[in-house]
Amino acid sequence: MRIGALVTELDPAEALTFLREQLTRGRSGSGTLILVSGNVGTGKTRLLDEFLDLAAREGSRTLGACGAVDEQSLVCGVIDQLFTGADLPSAVAAQAAQLLEEFHGAWGSGPANGSEAVRAAAPLVWRLAQALLDLARERPMVIVVDNVHWADGVSVLLLQYLQRRLRSTGLTLVVSVRDRQRSAERGVPLTRETHHHIRLAPLSELAVRELLDGCATEGLPSLIHQLSAGNPVLVNALIDDYFATGDLCAAAQADSAFSRALVGYLDRWDLPLRQVAGAFAVFGRSVPAKALAGLAGIEPGVAEEAADALAASGLLVGGWFRHETVAAAALGGLSPQARAAAHRRAAELKFRRAAPPTEVAEHLVAAGTAEAHWALPVLRKAADRAAADDRVDFARQCLELALTATTTDDDRRSILAVLARHSWRMSPSASAFYLDALRELPGAGAAPVDRTEAAAAARNALWQGDEAAHRRSWEALSGQVSAQTETTLRLAHEWWFGLADVGPSAPPLDDPWRHTATALSRIWSQAGNDASTAAAERLLRSCRLDDDSLEALMTAVLALVYANRMEDAETWWRSLKAEADRRDAVIWQAMLIGMWSSAMLRSGDVHYAADLARHALSLLPAQDWGAAIGDPLATLLLALTAAGEFDRAAEVLMQDVPDTVFRTIAGIRYVRARGQYRLATGQLLAAVDDFTECSRMLSAFGPDLPVVAPWRADLAAANLCLGSPVVARELAAEQLDLAAETDAHTRGLALRVLALAGEPDELRGTLRQAAREFAESGDQREAHRTARMVDRLPQRHTAVAALGSPASERVVVSRTTVPASVVSAGPSVTAHTEPRTGGSESISVAEIRVAELAVLGKKNQEISEILSITVSTVEQHLTRVYRKLGIRGRAQLVARFRAD
Repeated sequence: MRIGALVTELDPAEALTFLREQLTRGRSGSGTLILVSGNVGTGKTRLLDEFLDLAAREGSRTLGACGAVDEQSLVCGVIDQLFTGADLPSAVAAQAAQLLEEFHGAWGSGPANGSEAVRAAAPLVWRLAQALLDLARERPMVIVVDNVHWADGVSVLLLQYLQRRLRSTGLTLVVSVRDRQRSAERGVPLTRETHHHIRLAPLSELAVRELLDGCATEGLPSLIHQLSAGNPVLVNALIDDYFATGDLCAAAQADSAFSRALVGYLDRWDLPLRQVAGAFAVFGRSVPAKALAGLAGIEPGVAEEAADALAASGLLVGGWFRHETVAAAALGGLSPQARAAAHRRAAELKFRRAAPPTEVAEHLVAAGTAEAHWALPVLRKAADRAAADDRVDFARQCLELALTATTTDDDRRSILAVLARHSWRMSPSASAFYLDALRELPGAGAAPVDRTEAAAAARNALWQGDEAAHRRSWEALSGQVSAQTETTLRLAHEWWFGLADVGPSAPPLDDPWRHTATALSRIWSQAGNDASTAAAERLLRSCRLDDDSLEALMTAVLALVYANRMEDAETWWRSLKAEADRRDAVIWQAMLIGMWSSAMLRSGDVHYAADLARHALSLLPAQDWGAAIGDPLATLLLALTAAGEFDRAAEVLMQDVPDTVFRTIAGIRYVRARGQYRLATGQLLAAVDDFTECSRMLSAFGPDLPVVAPWRADLAAANLCLGSPVVARELAAEQLDLAAETDAHTRGLALRVLALAGEPDELRGTLRQAAREFAESGDQREAHRTARMVDRLPQRHTAVAALGSPASERVVVSRTTVPASVVSAGPSVTAHTEPRTGGSESISVAEIRVAELAVLGKKNQEISEILSITVSTVEQHLTRVYRKLGIRGRAQLVARFRAD
């Protein structure tokens, strides 16, 4: 082949076959020169090593050497490697060593590549070449020199001498050069003569598939080929990552095999490829050619050549990395100092080119500096844009960096206010931190000074359960916000603190926003109706989910739940949840999931409600929940109690609850849930205390809110369990009178207690009415359980009636805002009965119920299940009955009743 002629690009396996064919020709006495070229990492060295091994196995004498950039100044460096090869006869090796020693002694330490050294070494080269040619005439010989472009001048002279005499010998001379951007032959004198030239091609996708050895999933070979550009070093590294992790998601991480291999690959070039690749990765797409050198911190010519080399390697395609994973790995290859410097230069360059503020700010944040005079306004504009795009964390980073560049308290104040406003969506505790820092500034007062600060303070006050602070912030916003914002502020206040009076800058009486808020507010006292449903749908269609509208939208969804419009409520909830997910707003997600857990509890799905509450709690650390943690904790406690998982419910009660919770409606729900747990586990006096505390807390908030906490029905159930049916009837009747016609759930609770504490002939009908009320409210679980109580009532009375009326289903006490299926652990009474007197002690109503079932032949375990009390409690009641009646056991009890 003539100069510049190329064999079709071959992969390493094909190239080895080609070299073997040339070796066969060499044995026939016709030697040849073969130039192998290829980029770094394409497998040249491995190919040459394999060829040397092959030639040796087939009987050729083999000599090998490798040029190195740090040995270019070493005279005869490659020659010395060749003549110390193990395959040389010892006499030839000794003669060569003597000749080289004599030459070095005569030449001294002069330049290795100058013309004087080459002329002085001509006699040496002639004698050494003759020795090699003589050996090649006796037996086929293969000489391989890797990276010949780094060989010193004298060694190249020897190779040229041998090249010109190849035809008369069995010598095969193979040299390799590294591809550069324009020609692999540039600067290699050997290519001026006739030679073969093969270029190593990247591995094909088929070759990658073969390397995976049948372990590849669909599309994996293609992805590996795309990431690596077929470079064998990078291919093998990606395969290692795949087998180590099962996928390639971690390939861009700094400790991955691919990232390490890429950095090593870039460093193997004689160009600063790592710096240039890092500059591309830092700047992003479309790096200006004139700016590349400044970004990389190198000379323009070197930067241009390095960029060409990256393109030739296949890592860059059209001025950008072939895959984002490659870009990430290249960026990771820069030291922290180099990366920061590149980002700083990129920020300045993009600012001069009038790039969008967010682009410039990204580099400033990455560099961690805002020293330039123009940096502060850029960072603030970028933060506003990022927050609007729901990139809240980046907005926070911009503002925190901006704080380091501020020089006045006014700037610090405004930045801290925006930080507090934006960061709440991700971390309320961080928002509070910024507000505290704002208040520590000189001249700061209790009242907010501008709209942003007021909005942040209002939101933080809610989270801290501070109603007074919330009102102050609300007043500071007077006249600065729209009627819509006034409405959402009012509904947020009611979500946290109960029904509020009209705000300080309330919309006019005929304003539709005001009418909507008023209709929705009634759900806390009246549950759902047509007006609240219409208002809820108007609000849900008119408000976009944001920090200000969160509680208002949740109120609207609950209004649909209370109106038993569960399908519509779920549709809207899923829509809001999807938006919160899309915008990565973790606070919204937690609050929405917590709210829906209470809705599921109201519908009777206690297990799903518990799962949702646990999931909501897991989304945030306790310090970020603030006072809002009361709601999901209350729901979880109620759901576990209703499911009979008392041990888990007890674990919930062991969690620390901030004092701020008890300054909010969530605190009332939590105390009521605790009371339900205590009622269900027989802690009757403690349950009474909790329900009484609910009454006290509600009175402090203003109007009574039976939908939030129907405490009279709860207290009635507790008194019923304590054997005080008269008190229970009075409380239940009062609850029924206060319950709105639309509040079916509260009515169901009151009616059930009235049934169990009322006259026997009214029991069945009143329980059925209670079941209908529960069904109307949407709580199918309570409806079914109440109906089962009716079904289990005996159809006729026996002589046992002398002691009391038939035993019934246990009392079921459930909350209304989030329905519980919590049951009292103590016995329930179906009707008021005068206790039977034995000796001097009277038999209580609870004891009558247990004795009644025992006379009917029920075992202790069966009595326990019917009355929902423990077996131990059954035994204690029977023991007291035996003592009071002066009898010794169940047989005498049955005989006593038969006699009666």
